[in-house]
Amino acid sequence: MFFPGECRIPACPTTLTMGRLKLCRTHHHRWAAAGRPVDLDGWSAQEDARLRERRQVSACLVSGCNRARAAHGLCHRHASRWNHAGRPPLESWLGRTLYQPPRKPWSAERTCEFPGCPRWTDSADAPLCHTHHNRWRKHGRPTLDTWYGDLAHRGDPKIRLDQLAPALRLEFQFGLQHRLDEGLRFTPARDVRRAVTWACEAPIASLLDWDESTWRDRVAPLGPGGKRRGHNVVAFRFIADTRFALEHLLIADDPWGPTSTRATSGTCGTSPWPKERRPTCASAA
Repeated sequence: MFFPGECRIPACPTTLTMGRLKLCRTHHHRWAAAGRPVDLDGWSAQEDARLRERRQVSACLVSGCNRARAAHGLCHRHASRWNHAGRPPLESWLGRTLYQPPRKPWSAERTCEFPGCPRWTDSADAPLCHTHHNRWRKHGRPTLDTWYGDLAHRGDPKIRLDQLAPALRLEFQFGLQHRLDEGLRFTPARDVRRAVTWACEAPIASLLDWDESTWRDRVAPLGPGGKRRGHNVVAFRFIADTRFALEHLLIADDPWGPTSTRATSGTCGTSPWPKERRPTCASAA
């Protein structure tokens, strides 16, 4: 409903930008930079192999060592030993250096817990290899399950509503849920983000503060010749449809109330929703 699918590159979890080619924005740029090859399937296979190789954590160059590289192609232990040896030519040093298991039990390695990573950790109590530990630390040291989940969905489209006022945030959540429940109209996340920007910039507390014509004049003012400029139709229809659904929600909740007055009064700074009648949706929880 909010995105047409994922990139055709199997190793890429990013959502589509170019629907006809089934490529995300990054890989569409790479395909164009490669000269727009006609054999898209062949190019996709090569790009998939490149992406998988790039994501693979490289092992230490010392024979028999499966720890992740830290510096100069060596894990941090062998890099330290190479430094203590006076940094001789690396190739000659590697030729006379072999991996030896740690003597102390707490220094023993084990396989990294990151999904699909074959590298060793740096100690028995470390859950991640050196490379994935650094990435986890840069992400703020969340719980590992949370981090894995965030990475698995890092390519999903995101719509941030936290910059909206509370009433507007709830109305946008209601609008998204309404679109999902209807399942009739494709609504790209980028267009919803545009609608969020409009709502943030407008001096309103609710989408119902302005009627549809006022919203249209706000987001697409008339230019020379009576033509509207910068009219994002999808973003505007999201606001208009959400307003329509909210008005009907008010009518259903209070058929004798002054709905039309509340919906078009133009009063800003206060929400038109009484606390007991505010819209609810599953995503608002």
